[in-house]
Formats: sequence, C-alpha cells, structure tokens
Amino acid sequence: MTAVEAITPRNDGAYVFHYPRKFLWSETSRPPAVWRDMDVYLHVPFCRKICTFCTFERRVHSRRGMELFVDALQSEISLAAAHDDFSQAKLRSIYMGGGTASLLTNDVIASFLRGIFDLTGSTGGMECTLECEPTNKRRSDYEFLREHGVNRVSVGAQTFDNDTLKKLNRSHNADQTKRTVSEALEAGIPTVHIDLMYGLPDQTPESWRSDLEQAVALGVHHISAYQLIVFDHELLSREMARNDSHLPPPEIIDEMRRMATSVLASHGFNQYSLTE
Repeated sequence: MTAVEAITPRNDGAYVFHYPRKFLWSETSRPPAVWRDMDVYLHVPFCRKICTFCTFERRVHSRRGMELFVDALQSEISLAAAHDDFSQAKLRSIYMGGGTASLLTNDVIASFLRGIFDLTGSTGGMECTLECEPTNKRRSDYEFLREHGVNRVSVGAQTFDNDTLKKLNRSHNADQTKRTVSEALEAGIPTVHIDLMYGLPDQTPESWRSDLEQAVALGVHHISAYQLIVFDHELLSREMARNDSHLPPPEIIDEMRRMATSVLASHGFNQYSLTE
C-alpha cells in the first residue's frame, strides 16, 4: 500500500521536545520501570555536514566521537537490562534516526538490533526503520541489514534540485538520492520511504511539482512531505540574510501543500496523517 504523510508545522514555535528533561538523564533518576508495549528510538547525533535547517541534536561526524557513542550505546542497553523489567515487553517498532543513523557501520546496527531483540525477547518482524542519507549505504549494505531485521529505509532526499541542496548544506545530490532508493529496492527492503520538503528558500510551485513527480517515479512506498520551519538566529535564517534569499510567500506555500495532496493522490498515495 502506498501512503503519503503531509506534515503541517506547529504555530507556537515548538518543534523538538525531550522527556524526561535532559538534566534528569541518568540511570538512577527514576525507579525501575516495567516495560510492556514499547517502541524504541535510537538517535545518532552525527552528520557529515550540518544542514542549515536542522535543529535536532547533531554534530559533525568524527571517528572518535562515533566510537565513544557506540561504547555508550552498548553500556546503555546493559544498564537498561539490569535496571528495568522487560519480562512483559512487547516490542512494536524500532526507529534509528538522527542526525544520520546510516553513518553507523552495518555490524554496529546488527549488534544494536540483536541487543534490543534479546532484551525484549523479540524474534523480530516488527517495523524496523533506518534513516539513510544518500551515499552512506549501497545495495550490499541493505541486503545485510535486511537479513538482520531492517525492513524499512527512510531516505532524506528533501529535494531533487541540486542548487537548493547546496543552499541547505546537504551532502548529496539528486542522482545519489535516486541511486540510493534504487539500490534499497533492489536489495529487497520491503518499505522504502522518502522525505521531501516544501517552502524552501526560493522554491517555486514548478520545482516542487518536479520534486513530487521525481519521487513518485522512483517507485517508493511512502512519502513524507514537510513544510520547512525556519527559526530565528539559526543557521538557515542567518544564511538567508547573508545571501538575500527568501521563503515563498504564505499563499505559495499553501499552493504547494495542496499540490502535494493532489499530485500524490493521483499516483495512489493516500494521505493519512496531519492536515491543514
């Protein structure tokens, strides 16, 4: 089944939340928990380059930083196993995001999944997503990861316009996105998803329509269409001011949102998430 997720931003300035609050993060800050229905999210806070629009926890990738992160991840799983009760746990989904989750080596991803499966007594089969930046993985990688439980790949395309990708400080180009999607499909990944963004600096309805049509032509199973959120004093707002670049006016952004609904529906993608 094909699907499209249309995301409309909040209007109160809120975007990313942490709970419990960060200053409470420690293995002794709460009593032991009894886990039942559960979903696991792994945040990998490393990227090869820092995208100008991103406000998530992230930093430039370094070999030593990743080594320390992987060591801490393994320790965290061990601490959870010793501290909490997973005897009644029912694992519903796993999502590896970021940052750039696909910067993790295949062996680390497989080891993490094995640790979560062992912790929860799961045999796999639930939705298990790996967020991928184009260029990080190839067909053989996807084949390996599929064998170890990954059944959904989410590709952060954002746009197929190479000039816009440069403005956003992305590390890939349009051809690399297309190759990544093709190789994930060829490797037999059951669900291949792609992220697109509208309301980008200097984006036009015509270029947005082209993005939508190119995404559909790749044969993906799922598309998320997000409106860009720009925060004052963040990287993108400063970059736009320096380059005299502008966001599309609200009426054009509304047109883009309606266009996503109509174009994707005409190709069998059924909207199921947030609306206007």
